[in-house]
Amino acid sequence: KREVNTMEEKFNLNVQTENGELVIRRGEANDIFQYNGFRYELSSAESFVKGVKAKGDPKKSVITYSDRKVVAVTDCTVTDRTQDKIVYAFQKSEQFKEWDSIFGISLTQKEMLDLLRIHEHEIEDYEKLLIAVRNFKYVTQTEGDFTRTDDDNYVMSIKVKEAEGTLKMPRFIFVNMVILNESQFTQKVEVQLDIIKPKDEGDKLSFKLSCPIMNRYVKDAIKSETDSIKSELTNYLLLSGTQE
Repeated sequence: KREVNTMEEKFNLNVQTENGELVIRRGEANDIFQYNGFRYELSSAESFVKGVKAKGDPKKSVITYSDRKVVAVTDCTVTDRTQDKIVYAFQKSEQFKEWDSIFGISLTQKEMLDLLRIHEHEIEDYEKLLIAVRNFKYVTQTEGDFTRTDDDNYVMSIKVKEAEGTLKMPRFIFVNMVILNESQFTQKVEVQLDIIKPKDEGDKLSFKLSCPIMNRYVKDAIKSETDSIKSELTNYLLLSGTQE
């Protein structure tokens, strides 16, 4: 029996050997593996449902949902380590991002025409709107103020060379838009079309698009996705709220 002291360490060895020789080597052992749980960050409601069904247990899982994200703990009975989670923070679609990027900025006639062509299949009454925008190339002088008719159209007095007339432009356009990534929920989004009058002679009219009530459409999209998750995971415990 031999006592060994090293710095502040003390340990006793009681070893039996056949030849009377004992070799002790000291070093650092690998850290003991610590499992901190998995966390899946998903990008659609459909992927979230698939993940919960694959990894979760209806009797042990708990799912919380809010207006920002949906979180599933696949086994809430675990207490000795970080619990496994599946998370879907509602993400916007590429279509939404494209429209959102042009809201509030001034568009020339060419830019407006390009925008319409890119989103042709998303815009209701596309041909009618395209013709109205194209007609701006004939406007060389704008006289008087804009008026707005009862059916929410802009009417402008114009003069092309010696001829005078009016030009009608819709006050609102409607876009069939999927707001959340990989969602099946399409909404008819009302987009406001504003005409910017020229400030100086020779300037051209320009356009500005906006959607003042977009937050309502986003809330409706989130509600639709949440409802779809509920309908797919009826055997799971779903709670309104958040979790850390």
